[in-house]
Amino acid sequence: MRALHFEDGADGVLVACLAAEPAALEALPADLDAAVRRLAAPDARGLILTGTGRAFGPGVDVDRCARWTSAAQAFETTMARKAALRRLECQGKPVVAAITGDALGVGLEVALACHARLAVDDAALALGLPDVSLGLIAGSGGSVRLSRLLGIRRALSICTTAAPMTPRDAAACGLVDGLAPDAGALLVAARAWIAAHPTAQQPWDRKGFVFPGGDARSPALAALWSVAPAAAALQVPAARLAAVDHALSALFEGGLVDVDTAFAVESRQFAACVMERRAHERGS
Repeated sequence: MRALHFEDGADGVLVACLAAEPAALEALPADLDAAVRRLAAPDARGLILTGTGRAFGPGVDVDRCARWTSAAQAFETTMARKAALRRLECQGKPVVAAITGDALGVGLEVALACHARLAVDDAALALGLPDVSLGLIAGSGGSVRLSRLLGIRRALSICTTAAPMTPRDAAACGLVDGLAPDAGALLVAARAWIAAHPTAQQPWDRKGFVFPGGDARSPALAALWSVAPAAAALQVPAARLAAVDHALSALFEGGLVDVDTAFAVESRQFAACVMERRAHERGS
């Protein structure tokens, strides 16, 4: 099945609807590359990514993870998805996520690869990375982009607690760049953002970028790394502790290197987490 369904806007702004079904993940890299090719057209000004119904993209595909038979398969699959997302965010024209439904798991990770995230101001909507609640970690760049967008401390909370945020919560912490009262106003705002940012670039791709609050070496975060494992042991069910450990490792190691190396770090931790989860299920 298709992951993206395209509309060509008369104003040069492309609109693509992101499928919510987990099966769409397989087609996502190829469809993202199709979006990059469309954006390369001289008359293309930018891209708006929207969702379907009450979801912005697919969530965590536990069944697909269970079918992977090796760490290499999990690593390569997630790296292919990240490479396509990376090409999208580096192609030079603005991409805006227009969030009208829940953005959870891969859906939020796709939104993080957009240059801006706008959402409908609806308290019933949820944004977050619930992967650890299923014994997994984010595998499509979530920890890498969150730590560079919001800082490692905030990213750690999002990646290890699995607690969803409302759009207002997300806007307050900087995860969402703006709110709109309804879907129609959201598309208007997305077009306005594209018009105002014709050569959008991710913060981590700008010269002189520094992590908000410091990278993983920062003395300000030293206590965080020493306390976080013990805190997790007190707050997280035992079945989720291994996933939390992998999330912590991805954030720490990823916070020491450049963004592209950090993607590989995350995929390596994700693959190890998948295999450990698989072994645990077989043994139980």
